[in-house]
Amino acid sequence: MSCVDILIKGGPIIDPARQISGVGEISIRGNRIAASAPDDHADIEQVIDATGFIVTPGSIDNHTPLFHGATEAGVIPDLALLPMGVTSAVDAGRAGIANCEALVQSIVRQSQARLFCSLNVSPAGQVTDRYPENLDPQHYDLKKMSSVFDRYSEVITGLKIRCGAEVVGKFGVDAAGSLGCRESGGPGPPSSCRRCHFLPEKQRPYASKSPGRELYRR
Repeated sequence: MSCVDILIKGGPIIDPARQISGVGEISIRGNRIAASAPDDHADIEQVIDATGFIVTPGSIDNHTPLFHGATEAGVIPDLALLPMGVTSAVDAGRAGIANCEALVQSIVRQSQARLFCSLNVSPAGQVTDRYPENLDPQHYDLKKMSSVFDRYSEVITGLKIRCGAEVVGKFGVDAAGSLGCRESGGPGPPSSCRRCHFLPEKQRPYASKSPGRELYRR
């Protein structure tokens, strides 16, 4: 007789990756989803009636502050994400080369959720929204950035720079070109974005220029 820890039934299952859409059952053994629903003779410990709910794989939040305890906006990942159905997330570049190791060791590797992070070009990262982080290129340490990327290659998704004119100003966006990595740029408030006409000319030609969204490029 097979054993199932949890059986979820009654709700519509939506899984785009497997092209599944329809009411069905999901069985869970340990911390894994079983390959198929249990047979009629399975020993089921817990049944969850999902009628009226949608059953999907965990959602992904690709831009959220996760550096709790070291930054003003940081949230506790498992408390903020898992109850919302978010099982994977990317920290929005709150840490730089000076404190990225603390983020990885104390947050990323201690959480149940699957976490990643962008590395802020500012060495100290973005610890508060009360004032802009320092983006003066004279403080960039490309050698250390490269070392951090190598050390945490499975965690760091790219470089982060905020695109508000009051943050970027005259310095532009160029560190990613030297490192050959991806770069994300989070827009600031509307009044700031309207002054960011200089950004497209400082991005590489194939960068996304969609207003109000992150700019990701390889």
